[in-house]
Amino acid sequence: EGWQHEHGPGQLELNVPPLPLAEAADALYGIRNALREAAQAEGFAVTFMAKPWNGRNGSACQINVSLADADGLNLFADPSDPQRISPLCRAFVAGVLAHLDE
Repeated sequence: EGWQHEHGPGQLELNVPPLPLAEAADALYGIRNALREAAQAEGFAVTFMAKPWNGRNGSACQINVSLADADGLNLFADPSDPQRISPLCRAFVAGVLAHLDE
């Protein structure tokens, strides 16, 4: 979908459009391999480590999750909730938090 320069030297952010889970995983794998091969061909190395050097900006893998029904309705949103968050979204986040240490 796009890319932009980040704060650290040689650090970039890559954006992949929303995709079904298996397609997103394939896209991420393809991007990582293409970047590694391109860097190696030029005598460079690519790392996807969160913070490979002390004292420099680190990186991370940020994953945005959304859930929509067949009509495209955002199932994580609830206009009647003061925070606009649906019970389904709260349950999803609770499940993620419960399994962080796994």
